[in-house]
Amino acid sequence: APTGPKPQAPLAPTATAAPTVAGVPMVEQTLSATLGTWSGSAPLTIGLEWLRCDPDGESCQGLGITADTYTVGSVDIGKTIRVKITAANLVGARGAVSDPTPVVSPLMPTEQNPSIAAAKVTAPHKLVIEEVKAPARFTGRAMRVTLVVRDSRGFLVEGAIVTASTLPGSALVRPTEFTTTADGRVTLEFKRGAKLKAAIRAVTVVVIARRPGDKLASPRGAIVRLRLPVAVTARR
Repeated sequence: APTGPKPQAPLAPTATAAPTVAGVPMVEQTLSATLGTWSGSAPLTIGLEWLRCDPDGESCQGLGITADTYTVGSVDIGKTIRVKITAANLVGARGAVSDPTPVVSPLMPTEQNPSIAAAKVTAPHKLVIEEVKAPARFTGRAMRVTLVVRDSRGFLVEGAIVTASTLPGSALVRPTEFTTTADGRVTLEFKRGAKLKAAIRAVTVVVIARRPGDKLASPRGAIVRLRLPVAVTARR
């Protein structure tokens, strides 16, 4: 009697496309792994592990993290990240490793992430007041001062508390506290004070930016002083 084809021997797992790592290798950013594609006799069991490697992608250390995403930490700065995929079936197990990421960098602003919450501005970084725009002198009418709060890395800071005072103290009516928006901007409005006398030829505006919960003299805060001449018409 004729015989049919012989049964095919089980095939060991083989990677037909290597795993990959996507994302920005920067502190606090999330990397995502793909498993690649595999051939081999079913059933296939596929496992994943993240690796921390030297700047050349060598001397890798398994992190014991098996999720398909990984959040980069400060311990990764100066290192590269890879992912190892292991496929197994009844025949055996095979592994494949992704190409290394670029070297991990500290957290810094990017086009996609230009802003940071004020609470995340931690040592050794601090707030910085920039792009201050004020009139050349106080004319007696309501005066607006606009500014931008960044941190020392260049992030626009959202949620920073901005306050102001004046010298002499009652020469101008100072605004209440304001909080910076996502673009780091805030506008302060000053009005003529009850004690703006003819002898006062200039006023000093002191602007302070700080994180929520910090004191005015916090080392993470920022301060700027503006000296504005007072118009003769405003001193009558």
